[in-house]
Amino acid sequence: MSVRRSPPETAASSLEHLTKCSKATTEYLAETRSQPDLSKLNEELSEAQITYRKRKQPFVTECACSDEVKLMRNDLSRITSLLENYTSQNTQIINRMNETIISVKNEMTELKVSHEQIKSLVTSNAADISAQIQDIKSTTAIIASDHGNMKSQISQIEIKVTNSEDKIKMLETDYRKLKLSTQTTQTSQLSANEQIIREVQDRKKRENNIIIVGIPEQTSIDTQERILRDESDVLNITSKVSATIPKPNKIFRIGKYKAGSTRRIKVCYDAPESPMLLLRNKEKIPENIKIYSDQTPAQHKYFLAIKEELRQRAESGESDLTIKYINGVPTIIKQASKNFNDQ
Repeated sequence: MSVRRSPPETAASSLEHLTKCSKATTEYLAETRSQPDLSKLNEELSEAQITYRKRKQPFVTECACSDEVKLMRNDLSRITSLLENYTSQNTQIINRMNETIISVKNEMTELKVSHEQIKSLVTSNAADISAQIQDIKSTTAIIASDHGNMKSQISQIEIKVTNSEDKIKMLETDYRKLKLSTQTTQTSQLSANEQIIREVQDRKKRENNIIIVGIPEQTSIDTQERILRDESDVLNITSKVSATIPKPNKIFRIGKYKAGSTRRIKVCYDAPESPMLLLRNKEKIPENIKIYSDQTPAQHKYFLAIKEELRQRAESGESDLTIKYINGVPTIIKQASKNFNDQ
């Protein structure tokens, strides 16, 4: 006769209690997500394994809870498999984490070495960088100074350009004036050339004439009689110089008649030899009579200028000066001293 060790209600309650423990263990694993320590049992699980024995009861070969026990065993097997899988996966994760930690440590070591190298390089180049910065500052200051100088020079150049433009405008104005003046000068030059030609022609014509001053004015009313008397007086004067002097072509007094005044007489010959002979022999003519060459207005003006120069030089202290005709041109010369002539 088999003895029943535990009452049915006790087995059912134990199974229910084991199921609760299994759920609690699963929840605990889900919350902690860590490998459970199977050497330590949960309090509820340990209580579920407690057998309450009162007395021996007959053993029943087949009971109503056998299916439940099988289910529990299947659940336990499944839980055990899950725990083993979880443990294996957790171990792999831990291994990968360790490898990652080692890799991170190596990278940190390399970073530290690189940092030390960079720090050493920066420290070694700090002096060079500082010197280069100082050079850059000094160069910048020089550039700024040069910029200021260039700016002032540009201002001066602008002023010079403005002045040059003004000068160019003035030169253009002067050029226009000069061009007009040149045209006027050319016209004036042509006019002057014409005057010179006329002056030369007039002088050439006057070389055949002489001017006699000092012959008394005739008082006759008859014009022809006055002319004849003037011719007679002129011939008397010229014959005293030389009997070979021919009779002049024309004799007439210059200017209008005025009572109480004596007009000059102009004597005209065919050639200049007779006037030259008379002028060279003035000393043979009476003292009250003067003979001059027939001068143009320009020659007369030049002669007056020479006389004025002679007067000024005499007043300034020069002595022994006189006017002498050299090649028909009046010129101031110095006379030889009397002592030299006596020697």
